[in-house]
Amino acid sequence: DTILEPANAMSDVCALVRESGADLALGVFPTPIPEQLGPVRLAPDGTVIEVLDKPAQSPVKNTWAVAVWGPRFSGLLSEANRAAAGQKEGPNLGGLFQVAVRRGLNVRAKFFSAGRFFDLGTSLGWGEYLRWSLHHPPIPQQPHSAAIGGEFPVAYAS
Repeated sequence: DTILEPANAMSDVCALVRESGADLALGVFPTPIPEQLGPVRLAPDGTVIEVLDKPAQSPVKNTWAVAVWGPRFSGLLSEANRAAAGQKEGPNLGGLFQVAVRRGLNVRAKFFSAGRFFDLGTSLGWGEYLRWSLHHPPIPQQPHSAAIGGEFPVAYAS
């Protein structure tokens, strides 16, 4: 239920994993509503300092919308899934991103400063997209399989 621009955002985040050796890489986009999403504090070199989940107040006006991870983060996710077995809800993905930061995994991000993120699962996001689409051509989408290229265990777009 999201639309992202640029269309190659997933490919760019996959490339970040290849180039940096990251255990987890996030695609981060500007947003006026970070308190409803998952804002990310970044160091100037793209190292993730903190991943928040729907904070009451956000120190930044962005959100993660794409995630690509490798075996170390997959292990953390498996551990969290085992711990949540039998519970009504599974682990919160954004919360696990913060656990990865705290545990010292190599967590990196690419900030798409001119990018666009529309969360069509909210009325505000849907309204933003409709207003934006009146004045812009449709955003071309790449199929995820083409963007990922089969090289990574998991790639996720929120």
